[in-house]
Amino acid sequence: MLGGKVLVPLSKSNELAGLSIVSNWHRGHVEEKARQLMAQINVLEDELRAVVHRAEVPLFYRVNGKRIRFDKSVREAHQRSKTGLLQWIFKSRPPTVVVAPVIYGLIVPLLFLDLGLTVYQSLCFPVYRINKVRRSDYIVMDRWHLSYLNFMEKFNCAYCAYGNGLLA
Repeated sequence: MLGGKVLVPLSKSNELAGLSIVSNWHRGHVEEKARQLMAQINVLEDELRAVVHRAEVPLFYRVNGKRIRFDKSVREAHQRSKTGLLQWIFKSRPPTVVVAPVIYGLIVPLLFLDLGLTVYQSLCFPVYRINKVRRSDYIVMDRWHLSYLNFMEKFNCAYCAYGNGLLA
């Protein structure tokens, strides 16, 4: 108790906790007030997200179809932050260089998996009247267009997008 008031802690899941110390007479009032406050907080958070989103979107990019077009100032900032290929290689940490053959060694099994899935879909899906899965819904290689990435970073992003999209 603090100044005659009962403190009611809230748990991380936004549910009331520790209300056993409050008498049954106060319990209903405290729970209702806390619910009202949480509802107000949720409304304000949603409103804040919308305001921030509206402020950000026009400043950085616009969407044309499936492609994002960055403003000139952002493209220039990307070019300034680009790391040269040799600098990138020399700054690579030794453990990343050591595991690279393991990571890129998976390309052959991934290609065989891709081939097998393609054949499976082509042969089996029509028999059971199942719509084929569009690869473009899962394998999205859009990071290739980011101008602040050097060739190896773009290659790594493309490989990662292919592997993750294939396994999704």
